[in-house]
Amino acid sequence: MQLFIAIIVLGFVVFLLALPYLYKDAGYGVMFTDVPEHSRGNLKDEKASLILALKELDFDYETGKLSLQDYKELRDKYELRAVEVMKILEDVEKQWTKIQGEITVEVASRTSSVNK
Repeated sequence: MQLFIAIIVLGFVVFLLALPYLYKDAGYGVMFTDVPEHSRGNLKDEKASLILALKELDFDYETGKLSLQDYKELRDKYELRAVEVMKILEDVEKQWTKIQGEITVEVASRTSSVNK
């Protein structure tokens, strides 16, 4: 019975993780980082899905739907991926901030040269 419940929970979590890939945004905005805007959005969606999956795992374990072994295995897997996604997003945000600063400097430079 516990195995059946674990399989159901795992299926639900996999479904949540697949959602960003099932409903990809068709728009491809201009992005000046190594990660395109649509991928950045997918990473944000994946992060949200992973956080939700971790909360669901906690709930399922607390209500006795998962064994301790299954809980630990799934939690470790999702935490590892969540950390990876968060690190990638942090790098992308740093790139974006740097590029925004460079654009601001360039615009100020061109504006001041036009006003002279």
